[in-house]
Amino acid sequence: MYFDEIGDRKNHTIIMLHGAGLPLGFSRQYSLATEYHLVLPHLYGNGEEASKDYTLDKCVEGVLDIIKSLGKDKITIVGFSIGAQLIIPILCKGEAYFDKAILISPWVCKSEKALKSVVESMNQMGSLMQIKWVAKLQAQMVGMNQNDKERFITYCKHTTKENLIAMVKQGVNIEDYNEYRDLKIPMLVLAGSKENEEIHASVKLLQKLNPEYCKIQILEKHGHDIPYNKSQLFNTILLDFLNHK
Repeated sequence: MYFDEIGDRKNHTIIMLHGAGLPLGFSRQYSLATEYHLVLPHLYGNGEEASKDYTLDKCVEGVLDIIKSLGKDKITIVGFSIGAQLIIPILCKGEAYFDKAILISPWVCKSEKALKSVVESMNQMGSLMQIKWVAKLQAQMVGMNQNDKERFITYCKHTTKENLIAMVKQGVNIEDYNEYRDLKIPMLVLAGSKENEEIHASVKLLQKLNPEYCKIQILEKHGHDIPYNKSQLFNTILLDFLNHK
């Protein structure tokens, strides 16, 4: 699995898993590279990996392979949306590699009605991403630098509806991961107050199933946009969580 790498490998590593169709979505976290080593995988079906079919299992293995290749003792894992969902099976398979985890807007309690709606949204998104000005607008919204904007526009041309839909249909359901209850690393789960009811239910259930190690925080006036909308707040939360013993 391809990954971008920012910062000195000698520093503590944070691996950051992006949302669907948004492989450069952590642009406003690049500033953390002054203190940390950032690893930013391109999940299969996205970015440099757009030509490959998305499957949940292959993505989990791909991320774990990256982590093993780094040769680090413990790293921190951060994920947004689809990336946050992937953290659940990654931790369940490789808990020993991690010291902390931050899950942003995970959707792990899904109704059939909501799945159908999001699949249709992804179908539309797949068409819109092919339009250059739409891709430019999304890149600007996320806060990409000029180099990343150009990369992102190219990636959008190769991102398929089929892979976007697969990311939804193969999303994580927490009921399939009983091992989650036994995880023993600190986890912080974030969601915006304006997000849908199923994400709020997911956040609450994650805490309920592992109350000792999972803490939650709802950010007022935020929707499904936490890493890039008012990113300074998110970056502060992330750093506070990392520095808390």
